[in-house]
Amino acid sequence: MEIHEIVLLRINDDVTLSAEELLALPEEEGMTKAKPAGGGFAEIGKSTTSFIRLEPGRYAVACFIPVGSKAGQEGDGPPHFTQGMSAELNVT
Repeated sequence: MEIHEIVLLRINDDVTLSAEELLALPEEEGMTKAKPAGGGFAEIGKSTTSFIRLEPGRYAVACFIPVGSKAGQEGDGPPHFTQGMSAELNVT
């Protein structure tokens, strides 16, 4: 079991890349195409709830915590989003 987060990034209106393509970019480049909109964090074996008011638009949702991360110890694997913990959603 590992720790997880959920990060919501609002994709800029002029960006046509999918969330998957956006997440594959180097961080500095990706952050020019989206802006943080909120998130949440869950410890091992626990859950949490976050309420975030989102403006209309496209969002990438991802967990950036490295595989193998435990409380107080960062894992040495790739970010969880590379293992499928990502999605794209539209808010209207």
